[in-house]
Amino acid sequence: MIANIFKGVWFFSLVGLVAVFFYVYASLPESVIIYGDLEPVRISKELLFYVSITWVAIWNVLVYLIPSIVKPATKFMWWLLGLVICLNLFFLITISFINVFNSNERYNYDSIGYIIYGSLSLLAIWSASWPVYVFFQKIIRKEPV
Repeated sequence: MIANIFKGVWFFSLVGLVAVFFYVYASLPESVIIYGDLEPVRISKELLFYVSITWVAIWNVLVYLIPSIVKPATKFMWWLLGLVICLNLFFLITISFINVFNSNERYNYDSIGYIIYGSLSLLAIWSASWPVYVFFQKIIRKEPV
């Protein structure tokens, strides 16, 4: 039951990410600013598209690839699905920020930092949760580490 819930959330996070990504891609200028300081870092719209699609595809294919290569534990698959969900959420927020940054609108960037760092923190916490879980399972079972 829990696996189906995780798979459903993963599927909708992927669909939402793709929908937002194509919407953002259509509104981006030909030269996209990735980092804007004194000397802005610019890449082409097509390069951003192909790098982004590759990144999303690699992480989301892991959901199918890992179970076909090895037979992982059910709890590990829950964690992996949650990790890919967190990655999709982080990428969705990142691509939305790139869109806001490249738009011609005036935007108060002070408020978006909480969202970006919040999604990054969620990703870091979820990534660390499986090694911590395995470590404490070994301590509880009194197995050598």
